[in-house]
Amino acid sequence: MGVPFTYADLVGEGGAIEQEGAGTLMATRSSLVNSNRNPGMTERQLETAMCAAYGATKVIWFDGVRGQDITDDHVDATSRFLAPGEAPVQMPLSTDTDAFARDARQQYSVLSASTTSTGAPMAVSKLQGPDYYKIRSTNRDFLASYAHYYLCNGAVISGQFGDTQADAAARATWPGSTRTASSSSRTSTASARVAAASTASPSNSPSASRPAHGGRSRGDGREPRRGPRRWPTGRQRADESAAS
Repeated sequence: MGVPFTYADLVGEGGAIEQEGAGTLMATRSSLVNSNRNPGMTERQLETAMCAAYGATKVIWFDGVRGQDITDDHVDATSRFLAPGEAPVQMPLSTDTDAFARDARQQYSVLSASTTSTGAPMAVSKLQGPDYYKIRSTNRDFLASYAHYYLCNGAVISGQFGDTQADAAARATWPGSTRTASSSSRTSTASARVAAASTASPSNSPSASRPAHGGRSRGDGREPRRGPRRWPTGRQRADESAAS
């Protein structure tokens, strides 16, 4: 195609950096300001490299959650851009107090107080996540993220997990578009791969070939299983209670 190819001066996977195409990025420190991806790089250095790679001028940072899943809390499982200056944040149940629930609330708070690269205030909305005790999957590794959607011409591809109230509310996030929702209990894995494979993921050549957690290579566009991510602690599914 005659398009020049260059290396980005950082390592990251699809889903680690969210962009809106008008100069603003967002990411978690836990994923990128991390010695397992970018050893020796400061937040300032990473920000410079990210802006150069994406043609952006501003990065909105979240603390994230370190060491609890293979991605170290990719931003695209919680916060996304719908358009320049518009961002939904998937929120936990009000009773959830685990690390990822606290992280989601912090992301919403940070975004609500942020501005875009042009100085305009961010329009932030809440995307209510499902109740994990109403979804079909009983796998404790399952990530039920509506934020793991893929936008294409005239349609949105995202998950539908079995919590009918939350599924319907998520559908209303994209008025005027056809929402294609898979009802499979494996949707999280599939949609994560679609979202990650379709997301720009700058990685420099030497580090991109290194094995990641679990033996996978970074920069291959695949989203590995995250481990016990959103299951609230101290609660039990009704089917687990009946079996005990």
